[in-house]
Amino acid sequence: MTGVRPFGRRRIVPVIAGLALWVCGTGCASGGAAQWEALYVGGGNLAGWKEVGGGKWSVENGEIVGRTGDGRYGWLVTEKEYADFILELEGRHEGDGNSGIQFRSHVINGTMYGWQADFDPSGNEKHNGVYDEGGKRQWIALPKGEAIRAVKPKDWNRYRITAVGDHVTVEINGIRTVDFRDSQFTRGIIALQVHQGRQPPVYVRFRNIRIRPLDENQGFTPLFDGKSLAGWHVAGKEKWTVENGEIVAECKQNAAYCYLLSDAQYGDFHVKLKFICDSQTGNSGFFFHSTIAGVDINGPQAEISGKPGQHTGLIYGPGGRGWLNMDQWDALKDAMYRVKQWNELEVRSVGPHILVHLNGWPISDLTDDKLPRAGMFALQMHSGEAMKIRFKDVYYKPLAPARETARCESE
Repeated sequence: MTGVRPFGRRRIVPVIAGLALWVCGTGCASGGAAQWEALYVGGGNLAGWKEVGGGKWSVENGEIVGRTGDGRYGWLVTEKEYADFILELEGRHEGDGNSGIQFRSHVINGTMYGWQADFDPSGNEKHNGVYDEGGKRQWIALPKGEAIRAVKPKDWNRYRITAVGDHVTVEINGIRTVDFRDSQFTRGIIALQVHQGRQPPVYVRFRNIRIRPLDENQGFTPLFDGKSLAGWHVAGKEKWTVENGEIVAECKQNAAYCYLLSDAQYGDFHVKLKFICDSQTGNSGFFFHSTIAGVDINGPQAEISGKPGQHTGLIYGPGGRGWLNMDQWDALKDAMYRVKQWNELEVRSVGPHILVHLNGWPISDLTDDKLPRAGMFALQMHSGEAMKIRFKDVYYKPLAPARETARCESE
């Protein structure tokens, strides 16, 4: 099944051209000079993985074996996260039951969320697609025709999962089973699954697991050279410095607003940046399509807080409009904030539509015709509380207004 989901949660036939540039600009999974990495090399332990849930995981004859445990879902999860990649592995069921391969996924309070490439030997036409594990959307895409029976029961099956931007394809034994676009997740862990239930028990094996990370920044331009604030200027009295390849902002208690603004102005865009709050007081933000007079800034802001529970990734409107999408906040979004660790914020704006991800998880998805469509980018030091925040890896890509365009096929 092929579907299109340019930004939001509804399926739309036309593809937004800017997102097509975002996908195709990465080489459509060509991968360039990227090298394969073994996620499991057949040793006697599960180094690099951790167990979540109720399955039983072991190593036998150089293969990872998953079995039904206490009846709950069981997961074997990579310790590392991935954004754009090609994943290959082999799996075999030694009985009935169901399994799957999670990708761009997240474990939040012991529950798995994200995309799952289903692995079911039954030949059921409602299986072996991609499922929204832990979410409300259920099947994102299902196979059709000969692809329905691509899985060979009780035999080794070859899986190849490709994720580049919003474009996802799955191949089983050389047959493409699903091909779709969806902007829900941008990065996350890989995990192997043992399905819930005791009858029939699941007994599944995996081997030859390898991944080829692709350059997720291909097609982007760095806005920070890692050495200086070239291309930026300060509005306000607080200091912005560069230390160890990072932009450092620090203000004292009761300091006034201060901003680091781009010299250039931008229209529709996709920006990625990483930040870490060394203090758990104060807050910051990423402004876009902004103008400024003194330290009076006018433009929408993707919030960046010094602590969880303070709406990092929500959009604050200009001109006293306040929060534009507070109704979209929930506990899962709160859980995505990483205290005193590096966080990745992604903001896309095409026309009136804004999409924000935090660490690969969707935070804001809104359309607002009243917002400005062009202006400067800005990083903020908020007035009031003392704080210290650092930024790095600031990347930009221009996006185009919406129009119909051809889909880009992956490798």
